Amino acid sequence: MLLYPFSILYKVITGLRNYLYNSGTKASYLSPVTTVIIGNLSAGGTGKTPHTAWLVQQLRQHYKIVTLSRGYKRKTKGFLVADHRSDAAQIGDEPAEYVQRFPGITVTVGEDRVSAVRQIETLLPETDIILLDDAFQHRRIDAHVKVLLTTYDDPFYRDKVLPQGRLREAAGGYKRADYIIVTKCPGILSAPEQEAVIRDIRPCPHQKVLFSRYNYYPPVHITTGAPLPASGKIIVAVSGIANSRHLLQHLRRDGEVVIDISFKDHYEYTPESIRKLLDTYPEDHYQILLTRKDAVKWQLHADLFPDRNIGVIDIEVVFQDNTDTFIQHIEQLIQYNNEQRHR
Repeated sequence: MLLYPFSILYKVITGLRNYLYNSGTKASYLSPVTTVIIGNLSAGGTGKTPHTAWLVQQLRQHYKIVTLSRGYKRKTKGFLVADHRSDAAQIGDEPAEYVQRFPGITVTVGEDRVSAVRQIETLLPETDIILLDDAFQHRRIDAHVKVLLTTYDDPFYRDKVLPQGRLREAAGGYKRADYIIVTKCPGILSAPEQEAVIRDIRPCPHQKVLFSRYNYYPPVHITTGAPLPASGKIIVAVSGIANSRHLLQHLRRDGEVVIDISFKDHYEYTPESIRKLLDTYPEDHYQILLTRKDAVKWQLHADLFPDRNIGVIDIEVVFQDNTDTFIQHIEQLIQYNNEQRHR
């Protein structure tokens, strides 16, 4: 209850800001290049990076894709276009994931989304689509498609505004979205289960609600990418993500003993912190597993574990729904906007 007055103040401030943009008093920039925002209302943990990666997978064969992220906790400033040598220190952990997974796309970072999008238009004129990771509250930039993510276990309609809860703005902000994806579902939901969630969301007539879950791949070696054979050792799950609950559930599904080492989101690993983990959990008895988001930061210190079989677990997004209409909508926008730009 002590936090309640601060939540009210935060809600009033963000509400006023949204009103100014919704009323047109403050202007938003809409690029001539097809732009998609993948965001959320809560402070992380809904799966923005995996869902952005899913969209990349759907579109990369036919279109020139540029991803744009803030590059949280990177050591650089301003707008940057990544290349194959870019690492987490230069561009941030999540953009570094895109560089590793999708060498055929262009990965960019920039704190000022409007300035960054304008530079993409100038420097990368053949771009077909810009995917903005985590820009739902960045109201200075508009998008042709806004995708809002919310988790099945912790949906936005049950949460409260910061600091009492984890919402970055009032729950009514969901109305700005075109698509609402309920993420991290516990397997395949029945029709009544889906309908119950949709009733609680209360989507607007223009909104479509989709449901997704994670599929976890077998672990691979952190540097070679080779599959790691089952070791029979005690698993040490090291993660610096917003919510490690689903990862731990996956690792423990067959009764394995798993030690949970969870750090805060975007945790910045140092040589000292990595050495401590390596010393505390020697390879004779323990198998260290990382998320890809953590692995790109451990790779900055690969000299500390040249002969250690550190494993990385990758995930993919699986939709319960048919997503053809979703992708077709984006493709139609790309075609239309490209025609307008090249007239």
